[in-house]
Amino acid sequence: MSSLAGCDEEQLDQRPVDSVEDSTNAAEGLPPLKDGERRINGDVLAEIELDGGADLTFVGTETEDGGYIIHLLEKVPAGAIGLADIPEAHGTNVLDVFWAVTEPGTEVPEQFDLAVPGGAPRGDQGWLLDLMPKLDIVKPRGTCVSNSDFLAELTSKGYTDRGWQVYDEEASTSPYFQYYSEAPHGDWYRYHVTSLGGGHQILDADRYYGLVQLCALGYHPNLTRSGINYPHFGPNVIFMYRQSTTWVSVVNEDLDVADIGAQYYYWSYTLTNYDFGTWIIRSNTNDVWDIGARGEDL
Repeated sequence: MSSLAGCDEEQLDQRPVDSVEDSTNAAEGLPPLKDGERRINGDVLAEIELDGGADLTFVGTETEDGGYIIHLLEKVPAGAIGLADIPEAHGTNVLDVFWAVTEPGTEVPEQFDLAVPGGAPRGDQGWLLDLMPKLDIVKPRGTCVSNSDFLAELTSKGYTDRGWQVYDEEASTSPYFQYYSEAPHGDWYRYHVTSLGGGHQILDADRYYGLVQLCALGYHPNLTRSGINYPHFGPNVIFMYRQSTTWVSVVNEDLDVADIGAQYYYWSYTLTNYDFGTWIIRSNTNDVWDIGARGEDL
């Protein structure tokens, strides 16, 4: 273990809270997910599957003050190659990545100019598509990468302002998880960095990079609520941002046994400072996690 310094769905995805300490209320107020389900709150600008197996989803959100955030959600299945594994992709911004993973002639959505105004993307369009088949990178399958590799991937964006990571955290014994009861959904553990009041947050940042890896999965019961069956209920990984007193869930994903060893990256890029954070809820005994984040105020 190591560390560094009765609403409808739309309403529940944007629950106002009075303070950072109440942020967990926003996470736990989200509607339940079915096994393996992902819920995105925002405009999906593009969805791309790389040749190496990673899935990229570019999401745009307009904030209540008229600002705009580009979020890049990257799911890298165990054994797949992600952006953090490719040295040529290190130090890029979200526009660079979109440019690199789209075919020549693909139009760049105008929303990118709201987060990276006047940006000149690196290289020829599609350069990463050409590079992927030539890569000779081997990663473990069905298990987590090593702690040193996890840290290397977490720091691949070059953000050094603020950071945090923990390794091999078993939900029922970790000091960074907290037991709680969530009626009517049962008793669980949640990721809870006590000094911050819930989850882990980096405040006043315009660049945020979060990374979560599920290393082992314990027992999760099947639940039926309001006539809906939820097999293998939980755990859920949630990435959110906050402006003023409103935490907004950008992505909420239920993990299942196929996700053991998968890596979940959440990258936010904006011109205005916001608060960003990572939450894990509905975790259970024998769920084991690697979790980290980096943030910058440029």
